[in-house]
Amino acid sequence: MIAVALVLAGCLGVTGCSALQRFIPPTFDTETLNATSVKLDMPVVDGNRPFITVNATVGGGPSVPLLVDTGSPGVRIFADKVGASGVVATQTPVDVTFADGTRFAGVEASAPVTFGGLETKGPINVQLITAVSCADGKPDCAGSVGIAKFTQTQAFSGILGIGMQAFDIYSPISQLQGGSPRSFSIAANSSVGSATMTFNTQPPAPQAAFRIPQWTDPQLANGYPAWASNQVQACWAYRGQSTSCVPTAFDTGSPTLFTDGSVPGAPKSTGPVPPGTPLSLSAEAGGPSIWSLTAGSTPGKNTVQVAPLEGGTSVNSGISIFRSRLVTFDLQNGNIFVSQAD
Repeated sequence: MIAVALVLAGCLGVTGCSALQRFIPPTFDTETLNATSVKLDMPVVDGNRPFITVNATVGGGPSVPLLVDTGSPGVRIFADKVGASGVVATQTPVDVTFADGTRFAGVEASAPVTFGGLETKGPINVQLITAVSCADGKPDCAGSVGIAKFTQTQAFSGILGIGMQAFDIYSPISQLQGGSPRSFSIAANSSVGSATMTFNTQPPAPQAAFRIPQWTDPQLANGYPAWASNQVQACWAYRGQSTSCVPTAFDTGSPTLFTDGSVPGAPKSTGPVPPGTPLSLSAEAGGPSIWSLTAGSTPGKNTVQVAPLEGGTSVNSGISIFRSRLVTFDLQNGNIFVSQAD
C-alpha cells in the first residue's frame, strides 16, 4: 500500500467499537516462547517498495502473506483467502481507513489464526475484507484499483496487526496458544529480503528505552495489558537541530518515514523531503543521536515525507529503522527498546 503509515484515526474507522470487559491481567508465563524466532519475508513490489510479511492461515485456509504491521492491531484478511474451519462470520460491517486513504470494508468474524508456526488459542476476532476503495478526497490511494487488482499488485492478502492497542480486534500475539509472550523484537535485512521476529529476549544494551502510554482502556479483552503503541514520546529533529519529543509510531507497516510539521526543522511544505536532508532520533530531548538517516529515494531505506498524520501521531518511523536497529516491544511493562542490530 503506497506510503501507508497505517496510523488509524479514532476507533480504527471500525463501526461498533465497544468498551472491553475488565479482567485481572493473566501472567506472562510463556517460557516455551523464549528465544523463539519467526522468519519474515521482505518482498519488493510496485515502485521498489519493500514490505515485511509473514505466511499465515485463517480458518484453515491457504497459507498467504499478511503484512506484519506494528502500527495497527488485529487480523484483517481478504475473505476469499479464508477457510471454513472454525470460522463464524457476522453481518456486522467494518470500515477501516488507512493513512494513504485506502479503505478496507467487510464484516466482523471469528476464526483460528496461525502464522510463523504459531497458533492462536482457538478462534479470535478478525475482519473479513470484501472491498477495497479510496476515502473521499484521496482518489489516488492504493485502493483505487479495487480489491481484485489490489490483491494482484500488492505483496500481501491482508494485515497481521501486532500493535498493542485494545479494540474489538487486537494483536494475535497476545492471543497465542499458551498465552502472550512478554516481548517481541523485530530486525530487518532487506539486502537478503528477510526479517526476523523473536520472542522473550532481553534487548542487548539498549541505546534508548521509550515508555509507551497506557491505552485508554488499559486491558485487552483477554486481560493482558493494552498500550498506546503509536504514541511513544520519541525525540526527532531535521537538519541537526535540537530534538524535541513527539508522539511516535515505530511502524513496520510503511516503507516511508513520515513526520508532520511539528518536528524541529521540518520542511514547510508537505510531500517528499528534499534528498540530502538529515533526520535524527535521540533518547531524550536535545540528546545525542542514536539513529539517523539522510533523505533519499530508496523506499524502505531513506524515503521521508512530511504529511499530516492521524490519531495524534507526529512521526511514523516506517521500516527504515528496523533495517539497522533491533526494535523490541515490551508487552508486559509498556516499553520500546532500540538496540544495535547484530
